[in-house]
Amino acid sequence: METNHLNWNKNEFQTYLLLYCASADLSQGAEELHFIKEHVEKSDFRTIHKVFNNDTDYQSLKRVQEYVNHHNLSSKELTDTFKEVKTLFKIDGEYDSMEKHLLNMLKSLLE
Repeated sequence: METNHLNWNKNEFQTYLLLYCASADLSQGAEELHFIKEHVEKSDFRTIHKVFNNDTDYQSLKRVQEYVNHHNLSSKELTDTFKEVKTLFKIDGEYDSMEKHLLNMLKSLLE
C-alpha cells in the first residue's frame, strides 16, 4: 500500500474521504462503515482505515485537500464526490449540523 497519499489511486482516495466524512459527527456508525465497504475495494478499505485511524483531523483534511489539488479533480469529479458524501451522511437517518458544516467546508476548500 502506498502511504504517500498523493500516489493513491481514486479508490484509495475515495475510501479515505468517506472515512473522514463518516467521522464528521465524531463517530463512525455501523451503517456508514457498511456503506463505505460496499462502495470501495475491500483491500483498500482495510489498509486505508489503518492510515485514517492514525491521522488527526488536521492531517486528514490536509491529505484530502492536497490530493484534490495534486490530481486536479474536475468539477464533475468533485460534484460526484460530494453527492456520495451526502448519501453517506444520510445513511444513519440523520444529516446533522456537523455533517452539513463539513460538507460546506469541503466544498469551499476543494472547489
